[in-house]
Amino acid sequence: SGLRAHGTGSTLPSLRGDGAVGVALVLEVIEGRGELRGLAGTLVASGTLEPSGHLRLQILARMMDPSGHLLTQLRPEGEPCMEPLPAGRSYLAFVGEIDLNHRVTLRCSSTRGLLGSNVYERLRVVDLGFASEEGGWRDLVAWTLPGASVGSVAAKLNFNPLSFPPVSPISTHQGIFEFHSPHGEALGTLHADMREGRSMRTALPGELLPAFRFGGFGAISGGTGIFAGASGIMTMNSVVSVQPRTLANLYLLGLDDPDGRFRARWAA
Repeated sequence: SGLRAHGTGSTLPSLRGDGAVGVALVLEVIEGRGELRGLAGTLVASGTLEPSGHLRLQILARMMDPSGHLLTQLRPEGEPCMEPLPAGRSYLAFVGEIDLNHRVTLRCSSTRGLLGSNVYERLRVVDLGFASEEGGWRDLVAWTLPGASVGSVAAKLNFNPLSFPPVSPISTHQGIFEFHSPHGEALGTLHADMREGRSMRTALPGELLPAFRFGGFGAISGGTGIFAGASGIMTMNSVVSVQPRTLANLYLLGLDDPDGRFRARWAA
């Protein structure tokens, strides 16, 4: 299995102080092979370009899979077949869901029409992964297993779902991630806006209206509480339906973490 993709990317400021430069990309799949043949998909990536010239990227690929033939509710047994992430950066993964306590409102202009919306989402931790024959599976399979609710995100989304181009730019501003403990105690916030993004119209079998695949990224520009002084890159890989209103937004927060304060150690 494999894929080809193209898209856009940008460098982002890094606050690590070691000369590294932040890098982020959003790509659309233009060809899938093997188990991925015929599937639409979006890739987002974030990482650093080191002073030595080494490019370190964390890539999140998401495929539209109406038949569900890639999906499993199980994880493979044994240790994952991957090298540990390099020191200096830690990743937090969340899925964004509809927040029933906050109503999404439109942002309109008398001269420019529909500008976007004020969005609110509930955040859950999520376990993401995939395996192939090398990992003990016969075919390529993937899993997305949401966990506990840990917070929320609010932002002003710049996007017009009534626009006709198959690919259009999107962005957010005033984005705030708020986190709480299992008992509801406030833990801290992170500030991150989608500086650059793309919306890709995607037809759904049997549906009149399309869904939209979002891919985007932006710098994490500080925080409060346990995230005081945090920096890094936020990426988003999402699928959104306007009618009926549903969403499944995947967020990957790559935090600069030279002292490992955001990194958990798994028990053997």
